[in-house]
Amino acid sequence: MSIKSYFIYLWIVLILSCSNSDESPSTGTHFEPPSWIIGIWEETMPIFSNNPRIYEFTSNNFIHRSWPGSTEGLDYNKSINNMFTHKIVERNHDTTYEIDLYISGDEPTTFWKFIKISNLEINCWLKDGLLNAPQEFNLIKLN
Repeated sequence: MSIKSYFIYLWIVLILSCSNSDESPSTGTHFEPPSWIIGIWEETMPIFSNNPRIYEFTSNNFIHRSWPGSTEGLDYNKSINNMFTHKIVERNHDTTYEIDLYISGDEPTTFWKFIKISNLEINCWLKDGLLNAPQEFNLIKLN
């Protein structure tokens, strides 16, 4: 994802997180990744720039960083906690982990499918509402 596309995506998330509702945002966690994917993963062949994307999975969160060593990124729990309309659907299996992110409506805005190739490599399918076609790329484990 180019820096421009990344900022457009963040802008959309911020716009959608604004609401006139009196409801308070959620403060919970929304992800339960399987143990085999916990850690920090780096894109092997960057699609949009010379900087590989970084995906960090914790026991209860999913964080997307734009480049290695970056402290900035998209913390999905924080983003979702600031939205008033959201839904996350996860599917955990022995060798696959799928995430559907719904910002609004009945169709997922973003879809990820992670397929375990080995303990150190996974295959990723990403379909983002900002992109015309799904992307497929591999990730290698950094830690």
